[in-house]
Amino acid sequence: MPSERKLPIDDFVRTNKPNGKVSALLDYLPEILTLRSQNYTLQQICEWLSANDVRVTVQALSKFLIVENQRAQGGKGGRKPNINAIPAGRQRAKEINRNPLLSRVEGAKDAGTYNPVPAKIEISKD
Repeated sequence: MPSERKLPIDDFVRTNKPNGKVSALLDYLPEILTLRSQNYTLQQICEWLSANDVRVTVQALSKFLIVENQRAQGGKGGRKPNINAIPAGRQRAKEINRNPLLSRVEGAKDAGTYNPVPAKIEISKD
């Protein structure tokens, strides 16, 4: 049998607010999802939330929806890296990415025969 508590949990909950951060958007999640399913834009949803005294940016609302979508699918939330995704930036085929200065020039000597000291050149007068 557990020992008697000096401060019962009910008394503690009544006198203290939790320090954990809880998004005000959680209360509006069902309505937000309904609006999104009816093809309302994030900007329009932000305006509706603003009319209900909840100030949020489009970026924050977007991030909130991404995290909640991940949580609904059983993940921790947030963006997960896509293994098959092409990295950001301009992508080209490997043949096009080669530096033309490093490609083999017809008649060029092999790298093993390269001598950084030039041979002496004799200049003759005409």
